[in-house]
Amino acid sequence: MSEKEKWPKWIYIIYQEETNPEPKSYTGSAPNRTLLKEALMRTKINADQVIKFTVDEERLSREDIEKTFRSVEKYKKERDEIEKRKKAEEESKNKDKRSRTKS
Repeated sequence: MSEKEKWPKWIYIIYQEETNPEPKSYTGSAPNRTLLKEALMRTKINADQVIKFTVDEERLSREDIEKTFRSVEKYKKERDEIEKRKKAEEESKNKDKRSRTKS
């Protein structure tokens, strides 16, 4: 997806969970790339479960589906690392505040 593409994007996914023989579907939209990744993260769908994936009514190839979910996984890891860093910084600030009040 190039940066010059128009947003929002409408996505439609047909997928099958390992524990359920009946296919399910997800329909959603996102105004930008980041929120599209967030939406896909919330679905907890992985590339292996996808039967059909369309973006603005255009079907993605298996290769594009895998690439999309790799990108989502990378984004999730980066976001988790940022959250861990913020939490560690906050804990460090709180320790400093407590040690100052004790003196």
